[in-house]
Amino acid sequence: MKSKYVSERPMARLFSRRQVLTAATAIAALKASGVGGNASNAAAQAMGSPGFRNPSSYRWKNVAIHGGGFVVGIIPHPTVRGLIYARTDVGGAYRLDPGSNRWQPITDWIGGPDSNLSGIESIALDPTDKNRVYIAAGMYSQRWAPNGAILRSLDQGRTWQKTSLPIKLGGNEAGRFNGERLAVDPNEPSILYFGSRHNGLWKTVDHGQSWHRVEGFPVPRHTAGVGTVFVIYDIHSGKRGQSTAVMYVGVSTPHGGIYRSIDAGATWHKLPGQPLGLRPNHAALAADGSLYVSYGKQAGPNSMTDGAVWKCNTRNCQWTDITPLSPEKDHRSFGYGTVAIDVQYPGTVMAGTFCRWNGGDIIFRSTNGGKSWIPISPNHGGIWSVESAPWLNFHSPHPMVTNWIGSLQIDPHNSQRVLYTTGWGIFESTDVAAADSGSPTHWRFYCDGVEETVVLDLISPPAGAHLLSSLGDIGGFKHDNLRISPPDGMLNPNYGNNTSIDFAEHDPSFMVRVFGGRPVNAAYSTDGGTIWIPFKNAPSGAMYGRIAVSTDAKAIVWTAGSGPWNGPDRIAHVTHDRGESWKACRGLQASWQVISDRVDPRKFYAFSPREGRVYISSDAGVSFHRMGRMFPRGNAALRSVPGQSGDLWLASAHGLYFHSASAVTAVRVAGIDSAHHIGFGRAAPAMNYPAIFIVGRLNGIYGFFRSDDAGSTWVRINDYQHQFFTINAITGDPRIYGRVYLGTSGRGIIFGDKA
Repeated sequence: MKSKYVSERPMARLFSRRQVLTAATAIAALKASGVGGNASNAAAQAMGSPGFRNPSSYRWKNVAIHGGGFVVGIIPHPTVRGLIYARTDVGGAYRLDPGSNRWQPITDWIGGPDSNLSGIESIALDPTDKNRVYIAAGMYSQRWAPNGAILRSLDQGRTWQKTSLPIKLGGNEAGRFNGERLAVDPNEPSILYFGSRHNGLWKTVDHGQSWHRVEGFPVPRHTAGVGTVFVIYDIHSGKRGQSTAVMYVGVSTPHGGIYRSIDAGATWHKLPGQPLGLRPNHAALAADGSLYVSYGKQAGPNSMTDGAVWKCNTRNCQWTDITPLSPEKDHRSFGYGTVAIDVQYPGTVMAGTFCRWNGGDIIFRSTNGGKSWIPISPNHGGIWSVESAPWLNFHSPHPMVTNWIGSLQIDPHNSQRVLYTTGWGIFESTDVAAADSGSPTHWRFYCDGVEETVVLDLISPPAGAHLLSSLGDIGGFKHDNLRISPPDGMLNPNYGNNTSIDFAEHDPSFMVRVFGGRPVNAAYSTDGGTIWIPFKNAPSGAMYGRIAVSTDAKAIVWTAGSGPWNGPDRIAHVTHDRGESWKACRGLQASWQVISDRVDPRKFYAFSPREGRVYISSDAGVSFHRMGRMFPRGNAALRSVPGQSGDLWLASAHGLYFHSASAVTAVRVAGIDSAHHIGFGRAAPAMNYPAIFIVGRLNGIYGFFRSDDAGSTWVRINDYQHQFFTINAITGDPRIYGRVYLGTSGRGIIFGDKA
């Protein structure tokens, strides 16, 4: 099953939203510096006083993959037809545009310093106001993580206000598909309750502007860090303008986790007679007073070995086990991850299994309150289409369409329409009632606009496809057309997490990539990434890490060990026979990552973060020797420049540094406070040095920046509505001036073009 591979320590400090200042450096000064001639020397001369220009206008779009990550919740508006929201574990939130049938991202304004907020713990909608939406945001609850926040919008997520919370949230932790934790009182919508993971139940009375803990609500033990998972109001127990009297709150504990209040939250008591030994994860309250609850032995999603569905008559607290298929009877280990009701037809209820391996999860449907059930799955009369995302076929005859069913909703305005979420995205049916008469139901992958992959590396070669990628969970892709999900699906063979990809600069049809989980965890291509051939051999135990290939495709250097599920750090190894044999590179230490010179096929470079030194190989990776103290110590991204032999740039927390082949020491670019990633693209007209793209801070401003003059001046190319969470990789396009590709940690691949 998939595991979300993301950056573990998002930056905590909120950056200042100021405009980039314009500097007085003129273009004429650039020409006088000789940038049009000896670019390397001109760059070195210009570093001391770079100019900064006004933000450049860019158009930003997703490279189409469609889906790719765990959509953990679907939230339809109870009173407005077609208004539906979705939340993800690391990829922010979306709103469905019913006109185009596309999902619109509504949290792209979250930038790297705020990326903790891209994990969405819960969404709540105001049933009395179609424009009000609330988000509980925060990715991790560990000690090192920043506190979470409640985001508030009055225009369906087009703009936001933020209320910081004094507690941590866990949108990418166990039980993340449970819910919904956040709920608006339907009778008095200024009141909301929020169920936290470690700090009990919270309440606001001013539309989310301020929050306080509900002292009368118990904080049970044994919640496995999942805490309070859903809040449900009985709308019929109140009247407009007054607090709803009856509420139900679920806590993820096997010791009876469902509580009720009959006095608008003043006091709380456990519902009597409820089942023990399983954790509640979803619940739905029908108009006849029936409370339907799905249970799992574990909170999920990584495992769930037992589970059930129960129904409670809340008028007399009589509980009935209505489990459609027990794990014991099925002779498998699985649980139930979701339950939903049809508000138009009392007694119609649906539920989904969770972690049912070797056969896939099953959706069940009942029209008699759970007395009998009809199974729906590819093995039970369902017909699924994944035409919009061919990668879901996983290069096999049977696409993966029912794994990790974390949320299921019957459209409150259309009983024929059902949406459910999986570890890969969202599926939709518009004829679900056909199952009631034994006819097939039809389902389609419904993820146009939802892009939730974690991108670990990107390349844009000078020939062939414009973009190839290495991703967490679903391998990687070759994009000949950025607007459609590749018809051939993932790179094949597919090996889950791919951490690095490279091409030979002078022979770009030759490519290499690395992954994990197989006897040999690297492969090469000789046709620009269409067909991949696993290496015959590999260094002992090598997986993940970074890989580099010489410009002539004759030498390949692999620094293994850095990636998800790290093994021991390893010394780089080199092969000159395409993986037939490997030798340890002499002169390097474990974990030093290696890059190739983009001109000289004999040269490779390695960076020692402990020393701040670069080591160079002039014998195609066989041996390396120290070049001297060039850069600051610490983790950093070292890159060599296409077309400029010996030119090295280092992006680090200490700033951006440049070193030319003829220089003794590196030069720090003034004004650049920090640089997280750097890449190169096609040179600007009349310039012979590649455009430089960085992710970082210039004069205190975080953003994406481009330099067309070897680093003399910079222009910010994004605005505060387009920040896309944490950026893991950046590269320009060597064939299209101004185009840049961003590899995000949860929003897929973004590309930007000059407007």
